[in-house]
Amino acid sequence: MLKQLPVLESERFLLRAQQHADLQAGWEMASDITTRTFMGDGRGRPDMQEYLRWFLNGMEHDGWPQVGGIWMIEEKGTGSVIGWCGLFPMPAPMPDGGPIEIGYCLHPTVRGRGVAREAAARVLRHGFEDLNFDPICAVTDPANWRSQRVLEAIGLRREGLALYEGHWAPFFRLTKAAFEAE
Repeated sequence: MLKQLPVLESERFLLRAQQHADLQAGWEMASDITTRTFMGDGRGRPDMQEYLRWFLNGMEHDGWPQVGGIWMIEEKGTGSVIGWCGLFPMPAPMPDGGPIEIGYCLHPTVRGRGVAREAAARVLRHGFEDLNFDPICAVTDPANWRSQRVLEAIGLRREGLALYEGHWAPFFRLTKAAFEAE
């Protein structure tokens, strides 16, 4: 069974739990060359069937993530799924002993329109105010300057580099106290 999540709302988007109907949009995002360059293992899912197996194993059967969640970003006006944003445990060992990470992925057609910033700001607020996470962190590929700008725009601060899944990556962090002070 898919994880039950509260629906979050921002000015332009509904953020909701993933549904089977989202598989096509998810596969399109996962297969995009830019997404593959900056996220995951660097390989796309060559066909919908492999993506479906990956989705069912990771999202339904494993219940990942046990803590936090992955919200699909749905445009209010069209109902189109244009990305996802989530809060999930970082792999240990990390600074702060494996804190909660914020991450996001967008459909290639909507990049550069402020979608990641708006959705991530809403999910970040939910993480601090409703889930009481502290701190919330992120890492990015060193070359992914767009993602780094999003993280800084929502208040996370660069704190050097961290070894993440075998690679050195820019590390960002925001405490609940700093969030509340802004």
